[in-house]
Amino acid sequence: MEVKVTAKEIEVMKITIGLRADLVSNTRKFKAERNYYYCVNASWSGRDITSGSETLMCIKGLMEKGLMEEKTLRSKGRDILCYQLSESGREFLEKIFDCAVILTE
Repeated sequence: MEVKVTAKEIEVMKITIGLRADLVSNTRKFKAERNYYYCVNASWSGRDITSGSETLMCIKGLMEKGLMEEKTLRSKGRDILCYQLSESGREFLEKIFDCAVILTE
């Protein structure tokens, strides 16, 4: 199945894991220090996005395409809703940038 992705969506995916060309090793590997974007209160859900931030709309589109996913994390006694790359999103970036992306938790 062919998935169309905009330059803005690719940029959001790169920002999510901190991918930059100068951080890719000579062996074509990139070890991500993070895998989250735009943390919000977990009582709010991405399914409720109807307008607002362009970035949030990009994230919603990436979730619909299966390239990003929601994840609830516990921090300082409260739930935080984060968006992270899915396995498909990681594979997509690996193909585009010709490098292995190693995600750490």
